[in-house]
Amino acid sequence: MMSSNPRAFSGNDHLISLQKTADSTRPPILNAIEIFIAQSLDELYTITDDVHAIENIKATYKVNKVWSGDPCSPRLFPWEGIGCSYNDNNHQIKSLNLSSSGPIALAFKNLSLLESL
Repeated sequence: MMSSNPRAFSGNDHLISLQKTADSTRPPILNAIEIFIAQSLDELYTITDDVHAIENIKATYKVNKVWSGDPCSPRLFPWEGIGCSYNDNNHQIKSLNLSSSGPIALAFKNLSLLESL
């Protein structure tokens, strides 16, 4: 027996029960269950100049890392190889670890807080 609920649960406690069908001789099998919790991200974003610069660098060097979303936000999940500076006003990229070679892209000049490359 397959069951789903297209509406979101509300409240704090939920009961999920598994029942076998009338013609079944075996207990139910749970193939999968998905539970999501929406969380508010009350963090600032990486400054626009840094985002544009890092996107240009990603394209120039054909970076194969999974770089999507905001490079420095949320704080627990910055992009791989990127170190960020967090202050009360904004987030900025302060270090970048690229394992590729080649000429330095002009976009690096737009990372105004970059301390380590």
